[in-house]
Amino acid sequence: MSHGARGWGACWAWVLLAVACERPEQLAAPSPSVEAPPAAASSLKAKPLTGRTRWLRSLTGAGRESAAGLAHDSRGNVVLALNSEAAVADLFGPLLVPGSGTPASQRFGVAKYGTGGERMWSASLPGFAEAVTVSSRGHVLVAGRNPEGADLGGGPLPAGRFLLKLGRDGDFLWARSLGALGVSPDFVLRRVETDLLGNVVLAGTLPDAKLGGVPALVKVDAKGGYLWTYAHEEPGEASGVAADPEGHLYVTGLLHPPRSPVALDSQPFLVKLDARGRAQWEQR
Repeated sequence: MSHGARGWGACWAWVLLAVACERPEQLAAPSPSVEAPPAAASSLKAKPLTGRTRWLRSLTGAGRESAAGLAHDSRGNVVLALNSEAAVADLFGPLLVPGSGTPASQRFGVAKYGTGGERMWSASLPGFAEAVTVSSRGHVLVAGRNPEGADLGGGPLPAGRFLLKLGRDGDFLWARSLGALGVSPDFVLRRVETDLLGNVVLAGTLPDAKLGGVPALVKVDAKGGYLWTYAHEEPGEASGVAADPEGHLYVTGLLHPPRSPVALDSQPFLVKLDARGRAQWEQR
């Protein structure tokens, strides 16, 4: 997950860059069981990799904005998720509309930009975005929280963390309350990722009565149905997750071993899980 710094001053601009080293991916023909990506646009041609700036967009706001994450699809389009209590706009007009009430309720925005920097669509929604990713089919997944509960498009959700899925064109597909799926309300979210089947994996930290907190993964299917939760047996936190073509998951983060004269305060780790959440190996 990429975090943007909060702006300083009353007039602030957040800058989004796309550089020339980006290029469209070569897509292999997927099996029928794989969530296949859309066909690449015929007009999209590979450009020389020079490292020069392709385009730049400035996002203007009141100075209380923060970026929740940045992701891209197989065509090279970019998806941005950001948070603000005030209005945010770009060259194309309003991007995030502030909430009503005093004080104003927290809002998050999701915007998709094309390979030429044009804004393709945007959505302004109640809550706070924490992580964003794009699936192999170009669907946008946003994980976040809303302390008051909210309707993201499919009916009211209770207060707490949520997972939202949008289509390639920004249309609402579904939203799920993590609490309603059985996930602890104290789960601390760090990253969201998808596999080739469209399953969604959330990485973070789960509370533990004895250990304080342990690295954890929560997996749901492409329709938002709960599948399983993995929790490490030692205290620490998960900060990253990735999926390979076979559906195996790799989770990384830090472990916090008991303090001793020779022990490290934090120890990096890497764990491989199979598609059912069973540990295959671990490296430290």
